[in-house]
Amino acid sequence: MSRTVLYSVLALSLAFNIFFAVGYFKAQKSLQKIETPKERIAWAASKLSLNQSQQKALAQIVTKASQLRKKLKKRQRETTRLFIDELKKKASPDVELLKRSLEELEEQKRRMRNEIMKEWREFYTSLTPRQREKVRKLLKNRPSIRKKLIIPELQK
Repeated sequence: MSRTVLYSVLALSLAFNIFFAVGYFKAQKSLQKIETPKERIAWAASKLSLNQSQQKALAQIVTKASQLRKKLKKRQRETTRLFIDELKKKASPDVELLKRSLEELEEQKRRMRNEIMKEWREFYTSLTPRQREKVRKLLKNRPSIRKKLIIPELQK
């Protein structure tokens, strides 16, 4: 009796391990990170069946977003450096300068988001109804992106 239980537990453990291994290897392929803007555009083009002009428009949006992110990261580094320098001052840091710097950084982030959202909305309106449906399906489980893009059809 104890041998039967032992073999049953071992068989069950082996089954779970095999199940986990198969799931892990299948997930590896689907979880591969898309690294470059060209890969993102190619992925979107294949998923949405984009034509050449749509691919070009998407490439412009992705390139612009990438450039804006780089500028923003540079600005964030400068602001961080400013904070460190001000806080190192023993006497008293310039609080107003720090507030202004943070406000400018937040304003730059807001402008960047608005600019990219505007271009994305224009791109979205250029899609066919079938392509829009595919976009809706891709973004269905991504409420934060839907909210940022503010696509009326996706707000349902």
